[in-house]
Amino acid sequence: MSDSKIYPAVSAVDFVLLRQHIADAFNKSDLKVACFDLKIKYDNLAGETLDEKVIELIDYCKRYGLVLSLIRYCEEKRPHIIWVKSLAPQPTPLREEIQREQQRRDIQKQQRYVHLVHTLHPPQTPNQRFDILIYLMRQREDKLSDIRYAEFFFGKYWGNNIFRVPDMDGFMGMTIAAYGPVLCTCKVVFHDNYDVILQRYIDFEMGDRRVE
Repeated sequence: MSDSKIYPAVSAVDFVLLRQHIADAFNKSDLKVACFDLKIKYDNLAGETLDEKVIELIDYCKRYGLVLSLIRYCEEKRPHIIWVKSLAPQPTPLREEIQREQQRRDIQKQQRYVHLVHTLHPPQTPNQRFDILIYLMRQREDKLSDIRYAEFFFGKYWGNNIFRVPDMDGFMGMTIAAYGPVLCTCKVVFHDNYDVILQRYIDFEMGDRRVE
């Protein structure tokens, strides 16, 4: 497998040293737990010995851009080991990139991979610049069946009303008319009563460029 698919941020990783660190710090049972936490199927990793499993785990993480997550996990579980020694000298600190990647993943998990998106359309209402379709979209898949409803809020120009939208055959969104950009907040309530607030600045940039 070519290293061309490895994320640029991990190009400085000393994978030989990383393999040694993991093999020294984790046994097979620990490795199974690590794979479970990282959402990697342990049984799909080829090899019988611990060293073989570790090599396969690192190769898997290299293929799917999970090396930074693997190093971060190792730092959390075995803090007595200086994992940054696995990183070769580089002009920018990779530790910050690891933290930023973890922060990004934490946000995704908090939102359950649901995001707020919008599209612009010619206005059907006089004195408005665009009709805006704003709706929920789940990253990498279309299903929203675990969501009970979403509550959209656009502020004073919409009467400070909260617009509750239920599941409409797998779609959750609404259309508004607007003269200017607006910040939309959306409370998403799941069937297990978990909720999260999403936000979207509804800009007109793409629409204005299309008009030009």
